[in-house]
Amino acid sequence: MAGGYDENLAENVEHFHELQDLLGKLDLSGKVSFFKSVSSTAKMALFKSASAVIYTPSNEHFGIVPLESMYMEKPVIAMKSGGPLETVENEKTGFLCDENPIPVAEAMVKFIRYPDLAKEMGSAGKQRVKTHFSFTSFANTLNGMILSIS
Repeated sequence: MAGGYDENLAENVEHFHELQDLLGKLDLSGKVSFFKSVSSTAKMALFKSASAVIYTPSNEHFGIVPLESMYMEKPVIAMKSGGPLETVENEKTGFLCDENPIPVAEAMVKFIRYPDLAKEMGSAGKQRVKTHFSFTSFANTLNGMILSIS
């Protein structure tokens, strides 16, 4: 598990301790690694070694992680709310799931059973980022809007 962790935010500290307690209760200690805050280099290494990226925030504003994941050719499993509704194309670049562990687990199993699916969706994700979210795409859209006003 990786994410932006701020030890000065009580909510971050509490949630981290809750997750550690849960691992103990589920007898998963030593099977899950936490990367509280990672460097850019470490983040790229994690993306490269992943089969897919699970993005769990609900009603997150835009969210850069799904775009980073797709650019790194990794499909995204995200909640069906907020920014991922705009960035992740369901069943093409990943899966948009209800906020429930069962559909998330089902999406994970698909990538385990069908490794080529992760590659196909990862490739489609990179193309989606280039087409819709690159600087060039942004500049062209902005330019078109400006020209349509004048």
